Amino acid sequence: MNKSSFKPAKRVLVFDWAGILVSRVSSLQATAKMQHIAPQAVSFACAGKYIGAAGYYFRHENDNVKIEDDDFGKLRLAEYDKLCGEKRSYHSPKVMSKKYKAIALKIKNAKKGKEDDNE
Repeated sequence: MNKSSFKPAKRVLVFDWAGILVSRVSSLQATAKMQHIAPQAVSFACAGKYIGAAGYYFRHENDNVKIEDDDFGKLRLAEYDKLCGEKRSYHSPKVMSKKYKAIALKIKNAKKGKEDDNE
């Protein structure tokens, strides 16, 4: 049997604009599709090249840090980064809120355009 040239998918943790853990997604591609953004933006945010994307923070799930069901809605991004031994920069909640609103408007307008095409 041949080995696949593709790397196995890494789980992605999604933190909201306030830095609270809101979701665990099975892959980078699934996260990008769910958030309606480019996979590269999610990848760069996970790797630390971007602070965040589309009003969210993204991190690859670290195998050394166990995420419990109780952590959703409670675990803060700064705490998670500290547990992973990473130093990252963060936007203020006000800046992240603006970024989230901008992407939400973009998605709303895109959906509206699709509805107009169906008529």
